[in-house]
Amino acid sequence: MSKNAVTETNEQQNPMVLVRRDLDKMGSEFAAALPQHIPLDRFKRVALTAINKNPGLLSADKRSLMGAFVMAAQDGLLPDGREGAIVMYGNQAQWMPMVYGIIKKMRNSGELASIGAHAVYAKDRFKYVLGDDERIEHEPTMADDRGPMVAVYATAKLKDGTIQREVMMRADVEKVRQSSRAKNGGPWKDWYEEMARKTVVRRLSKYLPMSTEVEQVLRRDDALYAVSSGSGAPQIAGPAPRTAAGQLDGFAASPMLEHDAGSRADQQDEQDQPEPNHPLVDTEGEVIFETTSSQDWMKRFEEALKITSDPVALWKVNETALEWAADMLDGGDETMLRLRQTYLEKPAETAPADDWELELEQLQEGARDCKTIPDLNAYKIEVGKRLQALPEQMFERWQSFSKTLAAELKGAK
Repeated sequence: MSKNAVTETNEQQNPMVLVRRDLDKMGSEFAAALPQHIPLDRFKRVALTAINKNPGLLSADKRSLMGAFVMAAQDGLLPDGREGAIVMYGNQAQWMPMVYGIIKKMRNSGELASIGAHAVYAKDRFKYVLGDDERIEHEPTMADDRGPMVAVYATAKLKDGTIQREVMMRADVEKVRQSSRAKNGGPWKDWYEEMARKTVVRRLSKYLPMSTEVEQVLRRDDALYAVSSGSGAPQIAGPAPRTAAGQLDGFAASPMLEHDAGSRADQQDEQDQPEPNHPLVDTEGEVIFETTSSQDWMKRFEEALKITSDPVALWKVNETALEWAADMLDGGDETMLRLRQTYLEKPAETAPADDWELELEQLQEGARDCKTIPDLNAYKIEVGKRLQALPEQMFERWQSFSKTLAAELKGAK
């Protein structure tokens, strides 16, 4: 057998090579489903990273795995373990939107002014006041050990200023977990707090105006909460209701919270998982820094870019973590543009100042034509090279303008 034949046979037997080929074959379907702000290459790269982090997905039924990635693309979310994840039921892969992805879709829908969800731990100061002046006060402890998780809550501010709240005690979350087909494993085992926060967001959603896109994401998530048949395989539910409230009919009404967050401090949770560290590596692959903070990671990454002799190579070996940090930060994409301009491309600033002023005005004028946040994100991608070419001072002015415009779009009716 020739050397080329041996190489080809080895490649055919390598599961990762086969998956990469399948992703390439599905490229047109991904591209048709993805929103403009997620490039196809980035989506496929995140999909491969997801499989690298969870090799068990290689044993999944091929059609279910590719189908799960298609659903992620249709939802406009990345299967990166933060916006969503691919989980296994038997040998079937299934797309699961996560709380960050659901909240991201709600924020970008234009239906809400703001929304958030948080976990309460026994050593936090937490107060939930009912009556005419309903409110939530939560001060997380700064101690390293916050104690066990005792509650979760979600709040949303509507455009008219109305605030909706939902609070669930740990026992309420456990009732939902017990109705899940993956109650003793899968996402409930690996991401307990994440699942608890998502549960309270789903409960809150029945009081909120929902866009069609958000309803679609919630429908994707419905299958996770169907009662298990005992076989370990997901039972496909019937047609989902069109309203957000209808999607939550399977949940029992949640009782009001007992006000002392520390009253159940003796409830230990072996399933709570810490936020994973994200490493910063040098061009030789050596880890020089690890953190759970996207802001700290981005700061150290820029420091490393300043002193490295090969910033392009440093960027490439840290690309996955860089995308995570950018996704976590407000204005993260613009930060990446600035770093690329400053340390990788360094365009010559030879044009007269008046020309740069005109260029900035034209960019701002185009941005003002955007009616929604997704439109603005798509516009930034479209004019990305022009933004990269701006001198640093002009780029800072663009960033300030862009943040102000984004805030206006979020608050626009």
